[in-house]
Amino acid sequence: MNLKISMRIPFYSTEDRKKIEQIVLNLLGEVPELTEVKEKNRVYLVADKIRTEALRSFFMYVRKQEILDTVRSCVVIYPEEGEVVFNIHKQALMVEKIAVVSSDTYSPLGNLKLIIQSGNIEKFLDWFVPETSEGKVLRNRKFDEIFNL
Repeated sequence: MNLKISMRIPFYSTEDRKKIEQIVLNLLGEVPELTEVKEKNRVYLVADKIRTEALRSFFMYVRKQEILDTVRSCVVIYPEEGEVVFNIHKQALMVEKIAVVSSDTYSPLGNLKLIIQSGNIEKFLDWFVPETSEGKVLRNRKFDEIFNL
């Protein structure tokens, strides 16, 4: 499966860039190149070239914490663009927790947006956050299966 993975993080002048890099590390297990972008009086740290392998820690966390249904319900899907957006609470990442929130959840520091683009976004979602029934995963997947989808 051909994926394009990127992220946008609101960055305020009162924040320490090293802490932002730490939250990215907490989410992905690595820190991709972050570029500062200014848009309408706001500053974002943007990474456009994130390796597919970097999704592994997020993938494993969702399963270990058994939050598949929550993550699946919070994902924002843009079928026309072939993308999904995970809004992830920055402050939770500071304490090494991953909290995927709905797009309208208010956070004083904003949310990290993890953006996945694919030619088959439904197939990606079924792999990343498969449906469950009575709390049980209907089709359990391993991370490495992404390379064979």
